[in-house]
Amino acid sequence: MTTLFLDSSDKLFLGLLNSENDWIGYNQTELKKGASNIHKLLNDLLSEHQIVLKDVKKLVHISGPGSYTGVRITEGLCQIFDWNDFEVFSFYHFDIPQILGIEQGYWVSHAFKGEFYYMHWNGKEEQKSGLLKLSEYPKLTELGVPIFTHYRGEPFLTAEQTSDLMLKNPQKLFNRIISEKWRKPPFYYRKLEDEFKVTEK
Repeated sequence: MTTLFLDSSDKLFLGLLNSENDWIGYNQTELKKGASNIHKLLNDLLSEHQIVLKDVKKLVHISGPGSYTGVRITEGLCQIFDWNDFEVFSFYHFDIPQILGIEQGYWVSHAFKGEFYYMHWNGKEEQKSGLLKLSEYPKLTELGVPIFTHYRGEPFLTAEQTSDLMLKNPQKLFNRIISEKWRKPPFYYRKLEDEFKVTEK
């Protein structure tokens, strides 16, 4: 049984997992908001591993955090798969370190409009999240707490990639998500009324 993995919350990441939740193959691209490319890339990945879509029974995707445009690409596809009786699961990028047993840290990403989004967790204490100005980011690096991101670029160059953690630990990660039937809703950096607010010149 094959599981399809999708992530368009930042750059496009497609993957295939076997019945043991090990990677069969994957494709990480430098494409952002790859709505016009995702169908071809998905077809290429399936063809490369001689898998037909009807043999895929499950779909797991990352439903954020991300921009409205980025998150809606895979969310829209997942709804189509759901209508066609696929099992669909979803989770967030900041879930990855916590599932893998990392007790505390910050997950950060560009949230546009001169801001970055952060999620902080510390053991079983209440999680904290929000938006901060990009100029505030260096203060986090001085705290001596691990920092993770899915964004490859300034100012997060020294942060560890959650996609790298996912590539190295697929069984522990996807076993948890699938066995517990996670289906988390789309998570945008800000409320839609703020996302689409026109900035005054």
